Amino acid sequence: MGDAMSSSQTSPQKLTPPPVYDRRSKGRVIHKDASKHRILPEDHKREFSHNQSVLQPLQDRRNMPRTSPVNHWRNLLIWVGLILAAMGVNQAFHFFFNHVSPPLSVMPALNSVENEAFMALNVKMVDAGAAHSVVLDSALKKQLAALKKAHYTAVKLEQINRWQHSASAELPAKPVLITFDEARRDTMEITDAILASLGMSALVFVDVDKLNKGNLQLVSWHQLEKLVRSGRWDVGISGCVGGDESAFTSDTLLAQKFVRQREQLERQLQIPITTVNCTRRASINTANGVARWNKALQEASLQTGFVAASFGANYRQDTKTHFKRIDVTVPSSAAQLLATLNRYAPRRTAFVDSFHSKNLDSNWVVGNGSIVPDNGLLTLQSKDGEQGALMTLGGTEKWQDAEVEVSLKNKPNGQFWIALRQGIGQSFLRLGLANDKVMLQETNGSGLTKVLAEHALPIDTLTLKLRVVGSRVMAYLNGVPLLARPVKTTHTADHGAFSLAVWPDSSGVKAGAASAFAQVMKISATPLAQKSAIVAPVLGAVAWAKLRQQADTLSIVSPNYFTWSGGVAKSLARHNISLEIFAWHHHLKILPAVLINEATPLSEIKALTEQALIWVADPSYQGLNIILKNSVVDEKWQAFLNTVKQRLSQLDKTLVVTLLNDNSTLPITQQDGLLLVTDQMRFISTAPIVLYPHSAKP
Repeated sequence: MGDAMSSSQTSPQKLTPPPVYDRRSKGRVIHKDASKHRILPEDHKREFSHNQSVLQPLQDRRNMPRTSPVNHWRNLLIWVGLILAAMGVNQAFHFFFNHVSPPLSVMPALNSVENEAFMALNVKMVDAGAAHSVVLDSALKKQLAALKKAHYTAVKLEQINRWQHSASAELPAKPVLITFDEARRDTMEITDAILASLGMSALVFVDVDKLNKGNLQLVSWHQLEKLVRSGRWDVGISGCVGGDESAFTSDTLLAQKFVRQREQLERQLQIPITTVNCTRRASINTANGVARWNKALQEASLQTGFVAASFGANYRQDTKTHFKRIDVTVPSSAAQLLATLNRYAPRRTAFVDSFHSKNLDSNWVVGNGSIVPDNGLLTLQSKDGEQGALMTLGGTEKWQDAEVEVSLKNKPNGQFWIALRQGIGQSFLRLGLANDKVMLQETNGSGLTKVLAEHALPIDTLTLKLRVVGSRVMAYLNGVPLLARPVKTTHTADHGAFSLAVWPDSSGVKAGAASAFAQVMKISATPLAQKSAIVAPVLGAVAWAKLRQQADTLSIVSPNYFTWSGGVAKSLARHNISLEIFAWHHHLKILPAVLINEATPLSEIKALTEQALIWVADPSYQGLNIILKNSVVDEKWQAFLNTVKQRLSQLDKTLVVTLLNDNSTLPITQQDGLLLVTDQMRFISTAPIVLYPHSAKP
């Protein structure tokens, strides 16, 4: 129906691209067309003129009367006072009339930058009765002050857009985007004063039609202009308000609606409008709804979109038209806000829970069922009318390599499973108990399973451990491997969450509180950094022994075949048949190491790039591992690495960058060398772990 309606539209309105504001155009708006640039006069920009003093010519010194003695100190003080007064007037002028955002006063963070994700908050003001304004003011001030004290940094939409579009762009540590769904008058007045006092910023989505009608509960256009001029507020389009669903039947109609609102906002506020939100799932989660939403944003020249979705962080690789927000109610406690952020923030460290508290740890996200901790035991059981219980560890939705271990008190009633890389509609891995067996399974998004290993169920205490590294999975029962070596998965997703679940046996037990039941004593979950073994071209006995010992924890093996120094490429070797057989047997990728001399000038980068492509053309290689000293990597070297990464990705090959600390050395000519490093696939200064060969000193 929606497509039929859209096809019946006659001569759809031409969509105008957003204006680009250029300081050099002196207040004019430059519209970028596909074929030309047009400079249009700006009707809505106020021009301010300044009276200038003109110096008059002095009289001839010979005709001037004798001057009296001058008090230089007094004149100095007078001039200093006049200069300070002039500076104050100038600052006041810029504060009131300049559209450039003032620098925000931000508390120094514990970590300097964030490369992976940001959090977005959706602040909802709840009616507080007679003392509404006082209660909301106090509660919101405590919440935002708690964010700052916990070293969160309020970011602006411009920073998010730049970070999304540039691989080298970074966000400040613990970034959070504060948003509001509506520009209510009382909310904006309360919030703006708090933001000013804390040096923070926020984003508000506005409904242009309501503003045009002069809704008294909302800010006026004049008030919105003042908020924007303060530099503390970004503005977006409220995309699905009221009961208007007609626009969502066609991406053309939806885009026209967004363009109309964007153009009026830009004319009124004199800032670019780049984002839109939709708070109703039903408007997008329909047949072709997602594709229609994405196309409408593209046609309306909107860079980002916020939609109603499950809570979580927004990662760099996420779809930028489907950013998520976490609802925060005011009034609520600052502790609740911080706990919520901590729950959904990317989890980068190990997590252990022994359930000694009577309250479930705030890091867990409960899906369904009854999940109650008490006295060192966590009880998971289904509720009446439900088929089971499910809980997920927050912040793990992007975990790739990981290891989890769960200890059960006894045999559960029904099935019990722990899963890694779980996501909606995608394949994942699970280890659990069912039908009196311990089973390792690969499950696709449709519910079909493939058994990778199984074992008879023991009588004593049960401890299950599941480890996934790359495409390899290993399972353990009470510390004993279920497999002789890791098994390679075929269709499992490359990332996903860690979860636990219990549900009735496949024998068909009636749903209810007693149909699925398990008691857990301890859970540990650890994200694993990918590891690559950088080895000499020919390995000795000691290196082979260490490589075999570490094989199950490795993803990549990098024989040090290539070097670049003085503009000359050298190949120490091209193949090591024994190493290639070993890598194939253990499902390891072969990414030969390329050691680049730290004195390499930037003039050699083009030749080095072409040489790298020649090296990686060998079909037995899955990519390259470029090794550099950490101290030499600057923006130009990052540009080189990004170029190589793009060229290799076109060949369906991988680039790994290993940064060595200045005091680290890599064995080149030794025949018995082994070096392990963590590979985060990005620029991280981490000290490698050296496994000393017999020819090196421990």
